[in-house]
Formats: sequence, structure tokens, C-alpha cells
Amino acid sequence: MPAVLVEILKPKNVVRSSITLINTNNIESESDTTTTNDESSSDESNDSDNIDSNKTAQGNVNSGTNDDVQVNEKVADASAHSFQDLGFGYGKDAWYVFYFGEKIPDAKPSSFQIFQPYTGYTKDVWFVYYFGKKIPDAKPSSFQILRPYAGYTKDVWYVYYFGKKIPDAKPSSFQIIQPYVGYTKDTWNVYYFGEKVSDAAAHSFQSLGNGYGKDSWSMYFHGKKMKRYP
Repeated sequence: MPAVLVEILKPKNVVRSSITLINTNNIESESDTTTTNDESSSDESNDSDNIDSNKTAQGNVNSGTNDDVQVNEKVADASAHSFQDLGFGYGKDAWYVFYFGEKIPDAKPSSFQIFQPYTGYTKDVWFVYYFGKKIPDAKPSSFQILRPYAGYTKDVWYVYYFGKKIPDAKPSSFQIIQPYVGYTKDTWNVYYFGEKVSDAAAHSFQSLGNGYGKDSWSMYFHGKKMKRYP
């Protein structure tokens, strides 16, 4: 073949490729070994975490801490042989009355009684209590609940709202105004959730619902006099 023709047919840039066979069995073997080692390491880590967790829980029990561990506490001064569970957190023995494990000062177990479940009011022959706290000046002999769960009570001398005395309220004429949205009254004053409503006329006051009330001269919203606009 002429040299010129050979030169024409000969490619100038020859790309040589080669295929190298690789033994994949070794790679798969190494991969399996690595995976096994990782799983083993993970299992060891989990076992270590479980051991640490168990040690922590056991330590809490031994030390008496309350991290996810319920620990019973001794009720101070309570007599086991005479103790009675009265329900709603109350208990008593021959000498004391307790509320959730705390002694109620001056409470007399022989005459202690719960007025009505879930209202919080209790009494003995000398005192009235609200959730274990003594209500100053309250008279147990005449004490009564006016509206369960609304918080209103009274005795012969005073009216109370959730255990607190309502200043100037007259128990003999005190009443809850219907529909009840927080308004009450006696002969002289109007009250909104135990607070006196300034300038409201008790004799003509009406509850309108949704926080509104009125008397002969003014409108009220949530116990506050509304401004008049021309």
C-alpha cells in the first residue's frame, strides 16, 4: 500500500481503552466485615446506654430522687391506727386533719366535714376552710354555699367569693343576677366577680348576658361603665 494512503487512513489520535477485571469477591467480603463491625459496635452502644439508664434509674430509687420514680413520703404526725381517708385529698386521724399530706392548722377532726365535693369548702365546729386554708371571720354554724362551683358563699355576717370576703356585701339581701355572667348584688351595691361596680344602681340593675349589664342610667361591660357617645 502506498505510504501516502497509509498516512491518510491512519487515525491521528488513537484512544486506547483497556478493561481491568477486579475481583469483587474481596470487596463484598470487606463490605460484609465492615457492616458486621458497625452493627456490633451499634449493639454494644445500645447495650451500654441501657446499662447506664438502668444504673440511673436504680440510683434514683436508692437516693430517693423523683426522676420518673414515684417515692412515697411519710405524713408527719399522722397516726396510722386512727387515720381515715375522707376523699378529695383530705384525711384525718384522732388528733389532726390533713389536706394532701399537709396538716390543716387548728382543724378539729371530730367535727370536720366536707361541704360539697369539688367546691373546696370544708368546716369544723370553729372554722371554715377553703382548700385547706382558714377563711378569716367565717362562721361555720351559718355558712352556706350559694352557687356550687361559682365560688359564692355566705354566713350571717359576710359574703365570700372563692374564700375571700366581698367588702360591704350584705348577706341578707345578696343575690346572683340571672342570667349569670358574673354580676351579683345586694340592697345597695352591684358586684362583678366579687368586685364592686362603681355607680351601678342595684335596684334597677339587669344582667344582659355576654358581660353586659345596665341600670336606669348607664350600660356596663365586664363591670365597667361604658362611655356615652353623642
